[in-house]
Amino acid sequence: MGWELGVNNALLLVEVAGGIVFGSLAFLADAAYLVSDVASLGIAVGALILPARPASTRHSFGFARAEVMAPRSAPCSCLSPVRGSCPKAWHA
Repeated sequence: MGWELGVNNALLLVEVAGGIVFGSLAFLADAAYLVSDVASLGIAVGALILPARPASTRHSFGFARAEVMAPRSAPCSCLSPVRGSCPKAWHA
């Protein structure tokens, strides 16, 4: 899953650069959606890494709840690009 995160980051940089160079709102809007994909993948990678950590005095049951909380927080990242790109497209 780590290489997918790297590929999405590279595509994000290409789309942002293309959107700025060509002045394309479509590229920038697609880059905004790609940011949500990168955030969701980052949450998923974190949910895979955290439960492997051992329990400590502060976290007596370890980090197993990360596997449960990650799917609940990932959909929130999908809604944020909509709030940014819709008003710009409406006034363009």
